[in-house]
Amino acid sequence: MRKIKRVRFLWTIIKRTHAERLVYSLLVSVFVSALILCLVEPDINRYGDALWYTCVSIFTIGFGDFAAVTVIGRIVTIVVTLQALLVLAIIPGIVTSYYIDVVKENRKESVTLFMDKLERLPDLSREELEEISERVRQMTK
Repeated sequence: MRKIKRVRFLWTIIKRTHAERLVYSLLVSVFVSALILCLVEPDINRYGDALWYTCVSIFTIGFGDFAAVTVIGRIVTIVVTLQALLVLAIIPGIVTSYYIDVVKENRKESVTLFMDKLERLPDLSREELEEISERVRQMTK
C-alpha cells in the first residue's frame, strides 16, 4: 500500500512539472520500436518477443535471447535505448528540483509567518510568546 502511495506521489510530481510528456514519449517509442523490430528482424517473429527485447535493451540488461541483426533493427535499438537513458536520467533531477522548490517555499512561508508574529510582539499572548521562544531555541540548536 505504501509503495502505491509513493508511485502516486511521484506521478503527481511528474504531472505538476509537465514531465509526463517525456514518460509518454518513451512509452510510445517502446511500442513503436517493438513493432518495427518485429517487422524487420528475422529472429523476432512475435510482437511480445520484440517488446521483451526492447525492454531488455532499454534497461541495458541484454540477456542475449534475442539480438538485432539488421541495420534498421540495430539503429532502432540504439535510438530507443538512448532515449530511455535520457528520460530515466532526467526524471530524478525533476523530482529533486521539485522537492527543493517545495522546501524553499515552505521555509519562506514559515519565515514570513514568524516575522509577522515578531512585528505583532506586543499584542501576542503569553502562549504565543512561549511558542516563539521555543521556535527560536530549536532554530539555534
